[in-house]
Amino acid sequence: MAMNQVALIIAQFVNPRGLKNIGWRHYIVFCVLLVALLVIQYLVFPETNKRTLEDIAEISEGSGSEETVASKAVEEVERTKGAFSLELEQVK
Repeated sequence: MAMNQVALIIAQFVNPRGLKNIGWRHYIVFCVLLVALLVIQYLVFPETNKRTLEDIAEISEGSGSEETVASKAVEEVERTKGAFSLELEQVK
């Protein structure tokens, strides 16, 4: 989302001035900027496609996070189960 905002700001304010001052060479500068952003994105942000939530948590939080994710999931199931049983009692 932030990269999109940066691109919009560049497109709205920088592109007209760049085209006016250096003409068609502005597109070369823009392409170099896009390649640099692509390299940064590839190196900084981890790939999360086809990974489980536990794998993603381990990547972002380090090892030992699987227990945290599992305990949060168990707590959520217990809380939800309690809410459903309470609702079932109210219906009867």
